[in-house]
Amino acid sequence: MHDDASNTDDQATLAELERTLWEPKLYDPAVFKELERQRAALRWMTPGNVVALVALAAVALWLSVWWHSLFAVFGILVGLIAVYRKGRTLTLEQERLDHLIGPPGIAFPSIAVNKIEAEARDRSQNLEDYIRRVNSGGRYCLTDFEVGQIVQILSVLDRLDAQ
Repeated sequence: MHDDASNTDDQATLAELERTLWEPKLYDPAVFKELERQRAALRWMTPGNVVALVALAAVALWLSVWWHSLFAVFGILVGLIAVYRKGRTLTLEQERLDHLIGPPGIAFPSIAVNKIEAEARDRSQNLEDYIRRVNSGGRYCLTDFEVGQIVQILSVLDRLDAQ
């Protein structure tokens, strides 16, 4: 009875992992190119951000000269908080895009990726179809996200085979 419950759980996990692999549509060349374009378009400071910070500094300086120096301190703090938040948002977006479209990390050298891909083709028709779609789009190298998902799927397939 326990094996049936864990088998059902593993089947559900497998279906969820496969859905997660297919969902971003990284196999579609248009989607992949759009994500690459978004990654290239990320900028730390846009001209609008620079103008806003300069205006904030000017107003804080003017207020500190005419009324009190606490306005300068307040302006500097607001500016630093704005720069920090912008930098943090940019970093998170870069990490997200690098994970989706970047090459596999140091944990997966190219020979390991090749072996993972070969095993995926042998063990799952769904994974073979996915890899075929990636290759038909002109991309012959899996991304960090794809390799991670395939490794998790293969792990679940190993558990299912062991039962």
